[in-house]
Amino acid sequence: KIVVLKNMFLPDEADGKSEFYDVLTGEVASECEKFGEVTKVTPMEGHILGIVCVKFRDSVGAEECVRGMEGRYYRNRNIE
Repeated sequence: KIVVLKNMFLPDEADGKSEFYDVLTGEVASECEKFGEVTKVTPMEGHILGIVCVKFRDSVGAEECVRGMEGRYYRNRNIE
């Protein structure tokens, strides 16, 4: 039920921007809701790989998210 998205941000993007992770969380939640009911979005603050974890209500939504995000870009970075 949990999808791990990599390359969602660079650690230095949040420097001095208190709202950065709130905005990121909202944008990721909004996009991932297209695949199923999202129950939680957690950016790993400062992580070198730019990881955001997305928890879905069921595994079907998570599987759809993995398929749907494959090959997509976010802020000019390839999502893994």
